[in-house]
Amino acid sequence: AKHRTEDDIAAMRKALSEMAQAGADRRWFSAADLQFHIAVAAASGDGTTVPTALCEAATGAHKGRPYRRCGG
Repeated sequence: AKHRTEDDIAAMRKALSEMAQAGADRRWFSAADLQFHIAVAAASGDGTTVPTALCEAATGAHKGRPYRRCGG
């Protein structure tokens, strides 16, 4: 993301750290994974990216699951 700030980078790092700490706790990992995707989307500076990232993180579309579509 060209328009990222230090706060954006910190949010991504925090989410990645939470994901690493989650271990086998799927809920904790999922919550951190969602926060990571929100942080990446926010760092893009594109107002339409955040809703798409939320949808993809919630449905698993970002993991290449073609049967789940977000946005159009």
